[in-house]
Amino acid sequence: MLKNKKINVAIIGLGVGKKHLEVIKKIHNCTIDTVCDFDVKKLKEKHILALKATKTNNYREILDNKNIELVVIASNDNYHANQVVE
Repeated sequence: MLKNKKINVAIIGLGVGKKHLEVIKKIHNCTIDTVCDFDVKKLKEKHILALKATKTNNYREILDNKNIELVVIASNDNYHANQVVE
């Protein structure tokens, strides 16, 4: 059934994206698959390292991953349009 299906989620941007991440972690049928930020320091923060998720600074890895079903784009505003189009 659909209600039992896990949705693989990726988050691009770990500024505001951290808030999205905390909410998504509480949704029982969502799994954080990948997190992305251009700033590698954000990927090395303790609570991010604790995630059982792929960490990357290249958002195209998310777009190329066929297992990801939902992408949260929380990057800086100047990147949104290109990331949505891609």
